[in-house]
Amino acid sequence: MTFIEIILIIVIFLMFIGTIFDFIKREVPDTISYSIIGISILFKIFESFYYKDIYIIFYAALFGIISFSICYYLTYKNIWGGADSKFLIGICILLSGPINNIEHLFLNYITSFFIIGFIFSTLYLIIKSIIYYKKIKKEIQSIFFNKINIAFILILILTLIFTQKIEFIFLLIMILALLILIFNKNNFENLEKKIFIKNANPKTITEGDILINSITVNNKTINNKPMGLSYNDVKLIKKHSKNKILIRWGIPFIPVFLISFIFLLTKINLLKIIIYFLIF
Repeated sequence: MTFIEIILIIVIFLMFIGTIFDFIKREVPDTISYSIIGISILFKIFESFYYKDIYIIFYAALFGIISFSICYYLTYKNIWGGADSKFLIGICILLSGPINNIEHLFLNYITSFFIIGFIFSTLYLIIKSIIYYKKIKKEIQSIFFNKINIAFILILILTLIFTQKIEFIFLLIMILALLILIFNKNNFENLEKKIFIKNANPKTITEGDILINSITVNNKTINNKPMGLSYNDVKLIKKHSKNKILIRWGIPFIPVFLISFIFLLTKINLLKIIIYFLIF
């Protein structure tokens, strides 16, 4: 077992603990998130001294800055939480280096991350839809029995029957999925309100939760912030608020980081598989 594989196993263990916290408490302790970043930085420093190559640190810094910029934007736009950002920054630093072929660990991981993320999110939404079916029955029926959506699905079925070109089918699926999202914007917004917006007990509020409306607690107004509730906000709410608070929950995404890393460690290169199917 190589040194990098040992580091990957440690990171996977931290991600496993983070996954448990993400599912049970909907938040991941900073100790875990910052540990992944710290381990990644220390490993890159060690690797740079071991190989006497200053460019290792250069690439680590470059990947760190780029990933920080992307993650800051994603967190600011409430696309995902702070823990997700810290995990991704740590991983980008750990897997940094010149990208000169499709075997590169970073490319392999990011490809797995996007594919597994899409599958995981879809399954999560399906499960949630089953659980809350009575609440969202109207929206589900509007989506599935909409004439435009039926036409899109028929186009896809006919394409699958008359062509075997994987790249064309993949592109068509992406286009149709985008069109379905556009034509059903209102239905999907209503689904989000009924599935992810909750009247939460103040005791269950966590750092990073997104307020739907501004609230006043102990004569202090807490506004809806792009980065979510701060530590002090949560402390104030738990101490003084007795009324339920309307917040938006998201999809627990830490498991995707974990599964993608397991793929990386088992050397399953999804990028290589995709390219193979696109070419042949």
